[in-house]
Amino acid sequence: MDKKGVAPVIATVLLIVIVVVAIALVVAFVMPMIKDSMAKSKACSEARLTIEYACYNNTHVIMRVSRGAEEFGLDGALVQLINDTTTKTQTLTATQLDIDALGSKTIYVPWSTKPTAVGIAPKVKIAGRNQPVLCDVIATVLVSTQCP
Repeated sequence: MDKKGVAPVIATVLLIVIVVVAIALVVAFVMPMIKDSMAKSKACSEARLTIEYACYNNTHVIMRVSRGAEEFGLDGALVQLINDTTTKTQTLTATQLDIDALGSKTIYVPWSTKPTAVGIAPKVKIAGRNQPVLCDVIATVLVSTQCP
């Protein structure tokens, strides 16, 4: 019996098939993750919330929150109450943050001690997702004891 190796043409064809299959697998699995990440980044960059002021009155952190003109599905927010040693969070619902475009609202967050700063991270709805996405903290201000 005459044993020969795989012909160079067959080896080249097999390599091309392996490369095409590998590219198809990368496209099938990696591209959806990239698209999902891009959708989250776009939604979070459009979610403009600003804390105009924050103050403390011995029982509540009072803050004035406004939003930009961009249309985005605001589904709530996470408020960070920052102290010298700890950071605690409080969840705000979409109802508590019912702010129209270019509008603002005063929000009262029950709290027992005065924080040094307060931050806010919006939760936004993204088309095609069942759960809202929590964005990074986009606004942080120092807390005053004098409320306007």
